[in-house]
Amino acid sequence: MGYIYDVNSRKLGHIDDKGIVYDLSERHLGRLSADGHAHDLSGHLIGHVGSDGKVYENGRWIGSVHPDGSVFDLNGHRIGHSDPPHAEFGGAALLLIIR
Repeated sequence: MGYIYDVNSRKLGHIDDKGIVYDLSERHLGRLSADGHAHDLSGHLIGHVGSDGKVYENGRWIGSVHPDGSVFDLNGHRIGHSDPPHAEFGGAALLLIIR
């Protein structure tokens, strides 16, 4: 399990080993599949994270996740971070699911 934080290091939720994203109340918010695709609660595809760490929503680039788990918006502002072992997926969850 990897925790997901905002820019002030406040815990927002976590992602488990199956890619399921939860908030702090343990409510299921969505999931990321092993191929990097993000799905909402209804199972609809909402975006994906590429192997280069770029995150896309409906085909539009919205930010990026660095290998250390730092998450950045389009303007290069750090908006949060995610812990290993799922840092890239957790970062994508911050941009696509938790926001």
